[in-house]
Amino acid sequence: MADKKQVIKAKVWAVLGASNDPEKYGYKITQALKEKGKTVYPLNPKEGEILGLKVYKDLGQLPEIPDVIDFVVPKTIGFEVIDSGIIPKNTILWFQPGSFDQKLVEYAKSKGYDVVADGCVLVELRNI
Repeated sequence: MADKKQVIKAKVWAVLGASNDPEKYGYKITQALKEKGKTVYPLNPKEGEILGLKVYKDLGQLPEIPDVIDFVVPKTIGFEVIDSGIIPKNTILWFQPGSFDQKLVEYAKSKGYDVVADGCVLVELRNI
């Protein structure tokens, strides 16, 4: 398991499940990362722009490899994304509360990924 205190310092993030709805965590996390000066790539096949940022339909469209992918989606989508084979092994997977279960965490680890599954990006950003 990756150390969330170190991972939160990463510069390039992708938010899987980013949203234009200010009530949703996909919006709040995207906004908080942007406000902290991170490079943020929102991912959502249904959006075009969020907070002035271009939204990407999938990981394969990103202009660079993110240091961290923040999962703000149902765990079934998490399995699909991991199975896609698109995520480089050196990218850390951060599972937001409610986006995973122990099976998904173990699956991600078995595929060679470093994982954070014990904290919320919003909370950790307040501590840096």
